[in-house]
Amino acid sequence: MIQSLLKTADDSMEHNPDEFHASQIQYEQLVRTYWCCFAQDCELSSGARQHFALSFRQISVPLPIGDHDFNFGRRASRRLMPANLTRDSPLSAAMTIDHGLTIVTRGFDIFVRILRFANESRRGRTSSSLNTELSPQKTWENLKEELDEWRSLQDVTVRYPSTSAQAHVALGYGELFAYINLVYFMRQV
Repeated sequence: MIQSLLKTADDSMEHNPDEFHASQIQYEQLVRTYWCCFAQDCELSSGARQHFALSFRQISVPLPIGDHDFNFGRRASRRLMPANLTRDSPLSAAMTIDHGLTIVTRGFDIFVRILRFANESRRGRTSSSLNTELSPQKTWENLKEELDEWRSLQDVTVRYPSTSAQAHVALGYGELFAYINLVYFMRQV
């Protein structure tokens, strides 16, 4: 449902760009709602044996703009899409806590797939969501590579222990900072 609302908003923006600026906040609220639902889907499916419904890289909904731009009603000049959240994209380099929703959403996506791989490997099963043509070692290497790439996209101010949690707590981002770093460090358990 949210995807169809976003499609309608995209069409409206394309045909009436001047009129659309007034509803930019509503559009961004839809985008943020969509990504919160995605993160919730990841979180809920992490303990379940069923696979989550959405694949991050195939989603055509743009990623949220930064909190600062959103709170001040500024429109981003270019939107980052999930498929472009890579080292090769200049838009995704050095993401700060201002883009925390994007960071944590992608982190949940990777983390859930790591959990699923670990659980299914322990049970001696293969998963339809994981590439069954790859050996377990290669699958693990691919997941770790994704996690390391995700971490490399984050600005040093988002990485613990390089940055202390107190600074983010003072700015109201303590919980988000903790989630981002827990997702990264949980893979070492």
